[in-house]
Amino acid sequence: MENGSPSLGKSPVSLQVKIFHAEGIDEPSLHPSVMSRIYCVVLWVRPSKEFYTNAVLGLLDPVWNKEGTIYLENYPGEYAFLNLEVVRLNSVNDPVTSNGIVVVGRARIPLPKKINSTKLGRFGLVRVVEGRCRGEGHIVLSMELNQQVQT
Repeated sequence: MENGSPSLGKSPVSLQVKIFHAEGIDEPSLHPSVMSRIYCVVLWVRPSKEFYTNAVLGLLDPVWNKEGTIYLENYPGEYAFLNLEVVRLNSVNDPVTSNGIVVVGRARIPLPKKINSTKLGRFGLVRVVEGRCRGEGHIVLSMELNQQVQT
């Protein structure tokens, strides 16, 4: 999960992201037809620059413990949020999707406000069900903004 290297001649800010685990997703009593419970997290700060965790098997509480760096040039600029989706893979019996990928939770988390600051927490996920958003599950992660030093 890395967005290339910082450009020469600039001192970009890096966002160090650690995705630990999710809690309470795809509750079997609410989603009894779910057979495949393989999940990954898709995250981005800028649209079209997505990053993916590894796919893991998990019932309700999948664990990734994945760390990565996203370089943010010209910070703060348009950078304000870490967007993420927890997706279920290989969902062959879900009528909503034809590619086997189902979004089971979304979050939009404000970035830390200051350089060299960290945000750690348990953040609520929202799931779209029958055209309506409802809170379902949480994701536990940390983010740290750091100024990159050019050598």
